[in-house]
Amino acid sequence: MQLTIYLAMTIWPDRFYSLFYLNPRLGLHMLELVATGREGSMPGVFQWLAAGWIFALGVLLLSGRSLIKTYLVSEILLSLPNVMLIIVTLTSNLSPLRGLTIRETFIPLLVMTIYSVIPLVLAWRARRPKRLGWGVAC
Repeated sequence: MQLTIYLAMTIWPDRFYSLFYLNPRLGLHMLELVATGREGSMPGVFQWLAAGWIFALGVLLLSGRSLIKTYLVSEILLSLPNVMLIIVTLTSNLSPLRGLTIRETFIPLLVMTIYSVIPLVLAWRARRPKRLGWGVAC
């Protein structure tokens, strides 16, 4: 989904700018704006790199490689900017002129839950060996 959103926003920026709220790496975009000190186009370089990295990890995981720990670390690190964005927004109640309002955080929170939190929980549970009962591992 992330790559599809980025492609649509790159090819047709005026038409699909509203996909901004469905960006699973919205916090990374804000971090890039702060780091560069200028308003850049959406998606930025960091977001393309993150999308490529997660896509590559997904392909490797589907091919049978056991990279769950790598995925967990990657997803946590790539989700930290989202968490920071949500915390800053909720604690400072930014005005619409300065960023997201509290009301506007619902969709990014929902997207973050669907595309970061749920996969993290599933990967965390998949890394442990299955138990047959009475603590006996398969």
